[in-house]
Amino acid sequence: MKKIKSATICLLLSICCIGAVAQIHPSSKADYEKPALFSDLPEKLNLKIPSLEAMLDLSAGQSVQVPLGRSFILQGVIISKSDANDLNVKSVVIKSNNRKGATLTFTRSRKEDGSFSYLGRMLSYNHNDAYELIFENGQYFLTKKKLLDIINE
Repeated sequence: MKKIKSATICLLLSICCIGAVAQIHPSSKADYEKPALFSDLPEKLNLKIPSLEAMLDLSAGQSVQVPLGRSFILQGVIISKSDANDLNVKSVVIKSNNRKGATLTFTRSRKEDGSFSYLGRMLSYNHNDAYELIFENGQYFLTKKKLLDIINE
């Protein structure tokens, strides 16, 4: 009787384990087949940080035109801002009008020595390419990446 009971329990546990699915990643081949949003733009856009910093003092709802390199001007609306009372971190999110579905996030953080560092991304979840702000050789650039590379980091 004990053997039948043990065998039944093992059989039930096996059936439960077969039906369980763990950690299946939702991305699929379709993610790689999404259209590119920035295909007409270069791999690197040389940024002028002062033009981006000017956006940090604007209000939500304001329209902006921000030069992102020589070949592209982002037109959009500020949809979100960080707390104005926080002097160490300022952030702004811009919804693009001329690149439908894209948003630009730009953040300035104060370091302990009083200098600033910057983070930013421009992406659309409906497309397979994006830009990420990087610091290289004393200069900030927006560098083109695949969306899945940014999301999986």
